[in-house]
Amino acid sequence: MAIEYFGGVLASSRTDIGRDDRGARIARQLDNLSSYQLRTHYIVYSAMAKACDIADEALDTSAGRRKCQIWMPLQEYAEAMEFTQQEWDNPQLLSHIFQGLSADGLITDSWGFGHPAHVKQYFNNRQLKLQDDIIGLVCEPTIAGTELFLWGFGKGKCRLNDIFDKSFHECFLADVKPVNNAVQCG
Repeated sequence: MAIEYFGGVLASSRTDIGRDDRGARIARQLDNLSSYQLRTHYIVYSAMAKACDIADEALDTSAGRRKCQIWMPLQEYAEAMEFTQQEWDNPQLLSHIFQGLSADGLITDSWGFGHPAHVKQYFNNRQLKLQDDIIGLVCEPTIAGTELFLWGFGKGKCRLNDIFDKSFHECFLADVKPVNNAVQCG
């Protein structure tokens, strides 16, 4: 995953403008992420790109980002992460992943995991109905997280909303199991 993202950052960094050093900053962001955080970043943003419809809103507005809050089944997330039982048994792993992404500004601090009755407190759309027996996780994107996602695919010069373009979805990594049951809760 890191190789894919760093390759995308290098591709996005090509420019005729000598002072454009945004790629160096993005590369430092990548370098600061654990492998768990990087894979989760990819899983969250690819699920968001497929699950969300924000109509004419823009991701560079807080209203647009709030609409892109997603909930996903924890089991599907774990399968996409390819956790071993030993990893899954670590009680600190999910906190490491999501608190780290939040602390780095790649998701908002409104994240959580558990039964719908518990995570509903984070929902922007409190009317959303979920099956009570499915444990899930909820999180919301940021501009920095969306920008990193685009740069990771060599699309650093694209608009943030281009992640919703169906042609962009064709770039998604085939070797990472997608989360197909993510729900927009914003």
